[in-house]
Parts: sequence; C-alpha cells; structure tokens
Amino acid sequence: MKREPAVRPIALIRHDPVGYGRALKQALWTRKALALVPGRAGWGADDGLLLADGLCWLFGGAARLVAVVDGHSATGVHFLVRVDAGRFHGAVYLDANGASIPPVLLYRWRFVEQVHGARLVPFAQVDAPGTRHGPSVVGRVGAFVRDHVTLPCSTVHMPDIVRAAAQVAERVA
Repeated sequence: MKREPAVRPIALIRHDPVGYGRALKQALWTRKALALVPGRAGWGADDGLLLADGLCWLFGGAARLVAVVDGHSATGVHFLVRVDAGRFHGAVYLDANGASIPPVLLYRWRFVEQVHGARLVPFAQVDAPGTRHGPSVVGRVGAFVRDHVTLPCSTVHMPDIVRAAAQVAERVA
C-alpha cells in the first residue's frame, strides 16, 4: 500500500515556495527520477512537457499548464506549471529548475537561453512540438514528485502550524 504524504503538495508550496522549488529540483535530477524518462539525459524538450503534465496531475485544479514561447511564433520552447501559492506568494511557476516567479523566469529565457521576446502563454494557445504522454506515465511522474519532494517541516500537519501561529498572534496582541 502506498503511503500518503503527511502534508499535501499544495500545502507545502503555499508554506514555502522557494524551499519546495529547491526540493523539487534536487529530487528531479536524481538517477531514480531520470529513470522515469528512459533513454534521456534530463528534463528537456518532450520530457519537460511530461514533467509539466505530471505536476498538473499532482496539483490538480490549483495548477495550469503554460509555455514559454518566442516573440515570433506560438511554438512552445519550454513547458511548465503555474501554481497558485496563496495570497502571500501569488503565482509560482514550476519546472525541473525548481520554482520561479515571472520576472525571473522570463529573464532567464530571454537573456540566458536567448529566446527573443520570450513570453508566458497558456498551453491551449501553443503549438506544442512533440507528443503528449499517456496517463500512466504522467501519473508515475506526479506520484514520484508527491513521494520524494518534502520540506523539513513536512511531518507537521499544516492546520497545526496555522493554529499555533494564530495563538502566538493572540498572545502578542
């Protein structure tokens, strides 16, 4: 029987998006994770779309598949997931490099990756190169992330943290 994580992934990312992104990146670049995409050396091109689909599977309705496109076409050059990380953090974009916010993400694609006029668009507006993977493969990737990406506080149940913070706030006030 598969164990359920102590805290749901959406609670983890809303608690600490930067820490979650760091843990995601570390988990995805292990041999075990890379074995999910046999014959490949990393999470580029079609495998980036597989990872984005897996993250959408994991985060459900809180996630939206998006793409980085160049300024001259609607062809997706990179696929990632937009997750609502709550009112304090806003939208966070996840891929094999971890978590990012739009200005940082677009800077990387415009100036480091040299994609002229890079912009973020919903996946539905993109000419996606390559093929989509079947639900069993997507589910394996999502389950891997669910089971292997944790934060140091992930053994603590999030409602307990919120309740404790409220109690401290009452004492201070």
